[in-house]
Amino acid sequence: MSAKLYIRSFSFATYTHLHDYSQLVIPIRGAADNFTEMGSGRIGPGQCIVFPKGCEHKFVPDEGSSFLVADMEELPPSLACLSHPVISIPPALQLFCGYVEKQLEYPISKHLYESMGEMFMTILEEQTFIPRLDPRIARVLEYFEKDISVTPSLGNLRISPPASACG
Repeated sequence: MSAKLYIRSFSFATYTHLHDYSQLVIPIRGAADNFTEMGSGRIGPGQCIVFPKGCEHKFVPDEGSSFLVADMEELPPSLACLSHPVISIPPALQLFCGYVEKQLEYPISKHLYESMGEMFMTILEEQTFIPRLDPRIARVLEYFEKDISVTPSLGNLRISPPASACG
């Protein structure tokens, strides 16, 4: 099993379509709003949206965003059974996506391109995927991943509310 990998940049527009193959869209820079019958959500770096084969979706990228897009005949089992299409990207996959982005900036051989698609699928198959985390929970996990022996104060974990458009 292999994936065809592309780096895509979009102008601000809405794209509604479906494919006869499955697709992963992983932000490299910027973000996008996504709408499907499986669920909707905004994705940014560190996240991904999964579009199963035949799933109509609406994709609304921010201006200047770029994405690693992976087209594949079948989803690996770890992604085929998701209850929501937006997931967090494990670190191993995120690092590989950075590598692929750099490689695709230059002409590469067909063999290297196909090998990257096979390696991408192997990494996908070995990962455990979790739904995108609430930013408050992600902040707590970030503190514990840095140093579990430190007990952060509630002030350190508080996320500032977005600035009000009225204020």
